[in-house]
Amino acid sequence: MSDIETLLMNRIREALEKLNNEGVGFVNVDCSGGFQYVIDERAFSISIKELKQN
Repeated sequence: MSDIETLLMNRIREALEKLNNEGVGFVNVDCSGGFQYVIDERAFSISIKELKQN
């Protein structure tokens, strides 16, 4: 993961941790390429990937 991808992922994680602290959802699965966030028994895949321009 590039430095920019890591920065973005960390910022997204911080925002979702705030939601978790407010009682909304939780991180279910954490892996190197991203993670799953669960809200109301619905899982959402969160990942960052740079799109290559031609």
